[in-house]
Amino acid sequence: MLVLDKDKMDERGYGFDAVDDVYFYVSHIAEWLESHNKNYTKDQYYNICALKDALECLKVK
Repeated sequence: MLVLDKDKMDERGYGFDAVDDVYFYVSHIAEWLESHNKNYTKDQYYNICALKDALECLKVK
């Protein structure tokens, strides 16, 4: 089970209310990285794809 660490979020200035919010935030960043940066290396592209694959393994209900 995943839970939010409210203290760390406050330290870093995040205001997520639920794990779902973190999921959507990270998935939007991954999409943005893939679509806006066309000069990345193969390793960087691999990491973006790996992140997207990992996110697809999570179910948000």
